[in-house]
Amino acid sequence: MSYINILRTPNLIIVAMTIWSFAKFSYYPILIRSNLLPVLSNKELYLLIFITGCIAASGYLLNDIVDIKTDHINMKRSYISSRIEKIIALCLYAVLTLSPIPFAYSLASEINHPEYIWLYFLVTGLLFIYNIYLKGVALIGNLLISVLCASVVIVFLLGELETIITLKTINAKAYDHLLWISSFYIVFAFICNLIREIIKDIEDVNGDQKTGIKTLPIVLGLLHTKKVIISLQLITLIIMPYWISYGYQLSFFNIILLTVLLISPAIYLLYFIFKAEDVKEYSIASLYYKFWMFLGLVFIVTYELTNA
Repeated sequence: MSYINILRTPNLIIVAMTIWSFAKFSYYPILIRSNLLPVLSNKELYLLIFITGCIAASGYLLNDIVDIKTDHINMKRSYISSRIEKIIALCLYAVLTLSPIPFAYSLASEINHPEYIWLYFLVTGLLFIYNIYLKGVALIGNLLISVLCASVVIVFLLGELETIITLKTINAKAYDHLLWISSFYIVFAFICNLIREIIKDIEDVNGDQKTGIKTLPIVLGLLHTKKVIISLQLITLIIMPYWISYGYQLSFFNIILLTVLLISPAIYLLYFIFKAEDVKEYSIASLYYKFWMFLGLVFIVTYELTNA
């Protein structure tokens, strides 16, 4: 059993980078310019990243445990290939789910919000419900997992709530920019993950159908599901320039940055999905969307650094 693969290490790195880059390149500079101090220290920020990583890793692991039969039917590589490995995976899932609890409570207590520990149980509980029950419910499961993926920034903002309220009072312009940049992280992550989840359902359609799971491709059919993906991508492509121009001053450099990192890949993804026919092509499209999420982070960080 490959622990690097089964825990989806590249995905965990993206999750960590999302929280870290938002804090370091967007949120903290706004506070510095407003002469405010963050609630979360560096140690607490990295502790939050660690806890979030454990939650995400446990979700990926449970997904592989639940999908052993479906992956076999789809002839996908399964990282759990024996009964012993399944027992080890279950033990590792328990460790990843239970061991962060004291750290989560400690972090919540350090920021004077011990009640935030319930967020940990809420997220881990929703991940369990998703993998056991909602994963096979058309669109509902896709929406839930996309919301959870996008919520990493929301959890960070909850920890900083007192400082954000103060920021609104003393620097309304900086507060508005924080709301805009936060919404970009959240919405962009939500859309990318939603499309990827639907694409992964297309990849798994044969196994899901044989195991009685009712995902979107099974309910609507492959052609109509493809139209849903194209529609979501087209709407994103149309809205993105207007949305970004609302929050940023689009100089010539920024327009080039936007075109190269976000618009051009979005157009290519639209074309690639339109031409995709077989499972292998949809698997490649899923990887492309993961890379597009990374480019979104690069765009935001580059803009913030060059326009500070």
